[in-house]
Amino acid sequence: MLDRLVFSLVLIAGTMWLPAAHATELRPFTRGSFADILAANVGKPLVVNFWSVTCAPCLSEMPQWRTLAQDHAEISLVLVSTDSFDDQARIQQVLKRYDITSLESWVFAEAHKTRLRYDIDKAWRGELPRTYLIGANGKIEARSGVIPLDDLNAWLEP
Repeated sequence: MLDRLVFSLVLIAGTMWLPAAHATELRPFTRGSFADILAANVGKPLVVNFWSVTCAPCLSEMPQWRTLAQDHAEISLVLVSTDSFDDQARIQQVLKRYDITSLESWVFAEAHKTRLRYDIDKAWRGELPRTYLIGANGKIEARSGVIPLDDLNAWLEP
């Protein structure tokens, strides 16, 4: 009995040092990252959403990203936080709150956000949320503002 207790305590103590299973790896988003995301998803529908922890409309969209990912396994869904790379804890909290920690997530990792935006889309001035719908054929549609889930589902229909 004592052996089992000691074993259990050692096992519990050992797992305290492991990273949380629910934590999303936030990849550093730098110039060229958008092109890398596009290249990694050639030939399949892709949604890339740019958001911020301080953007209320962005946060209102979060539940629909979870729904979209659950209902449409055939698409790739990528979230990119435009917050500072130092804000990772706050970003993680939002992802956890909306149960979307399984989605591929990035965070701006350069001080000059204007350069990053220009690298993504020369016409983008920084308004959020900003979503790029990329069809399997590679056609890119840029949308600013909240996109209703019905519109996303309609975009996915052949």
